Amino acid sequence: MVGHDQKGSRESGIGNKEAISYQLSAISYQLKRYAHATRTAFSQRLTADG
Repeated sequence: MVGHDQKGSRESGIGNKEAISYQLSAISYQLKRYAHATRTAFSQRLTADG
């Protein structure tokens, strides 16, 4: 659904801004998940060491 629309917009050159913002939001979402997982693992390690 989204991938199909993105592909078409990239080929025509229209909606490039939308594609970029979509990629940025996806990257920021992954970064948030990664930071959360790292924080959780770090706190668990601290608890285990203590």
